[in-house]
Amino acid sequence: MAGLMCALSLLISGAADPVAGALDGEQPVGLRLNDGRVMRIGTVNFRTADHQTMFKVRLDPTLFDSYFLSMREFKCLNGRDLQCHVPYPYPMPSRVTDGDLRWLEHSLLFFVKSPKQYGARLTEGVYYQLRWNGRGFVGRPYWVDLDKLAVPPADNLPPISVEQDGVEARDDRWISQLLIGGF
Repeated sequence: MAGLMCALSLLISGAADPVAGALDGEQPVGLRLNDGRVMRIGTVNFRTADHQTMFKVRLDPTLFDSYFLSMREFKCLNGRDLQCHVPYPYPMPSRVTDGDLRWLEHSLLFFVKSPKQYGARLTEGVYYQLRWNGRGFVGRPYWVDLDKLAVPPADNLPPISVEQDGVEARDDRWISQLLIGGF
């Protein structure tokens, strides 16, 4: 509880980033499945310097199968549906500051498709909005249209916004949350 209160007070005051110190170094990235199990899919390495926290996401390539969809290779997790990672296609700052986790969220974009469907389904994108839970970050899934990524953002700001673009994903998906640290 004390860790959560400290992170929240830092977030509210703007004095520091909740990631700094709390999740410094390498942290696991996992997906919580409907049955409660967590599948570890990679890591995020956080490094804090000069009042900024930089990050690098590494997904475990041994867990993802390669699919050639819509003239492009995607790395996908197999389950009831395919959940395919969509790497952010443009340069980005790879940092989180003052509670702004949007670039980290944009590093963990996916789309979902039935194994029987043809091609990539970028209109069925999944955006995990991250929130601090006192031990790590929990990402709630939202449906978004990843076709927005076809054009680079003019202002170098994250182009996808849950508030403007997202619809909360239904609970019957085989993956219910994305987790960073604390599991």
